[in-house]
Amino acid sequence: DYHKIYLRVFDPAGNLIANENDMFEADGQDMQYSTSTSISYNDDNTSYSMNWINPNEFIKGTYSIILYSDGYTMGRSDIELR
Repeated sequence: DYHKIYLRVFDPAGNLIANENDMFEADGQDMQYSTSTSISYNDDNTSYSMNWINPNEFIKGTYSIILYSDGYTMGRSDIELR
């Protein structure tokens, strides 16, 4: 089965880094996303990665990352850039 994965990246000020035209629906809301990809998920411990190019210059601070698939939040993490 193929699944569409959506990535949302928030900068240290809490601003979503996204194109305003890139939209999807998850958790009952329409949302903008930073990038997306499709994966073939087989529940076999395969590792996946996504490529994303920040259209802005990175600044120091904590970036929040949220992943979505099949209309729901998959996971979230914070990454600190020093």
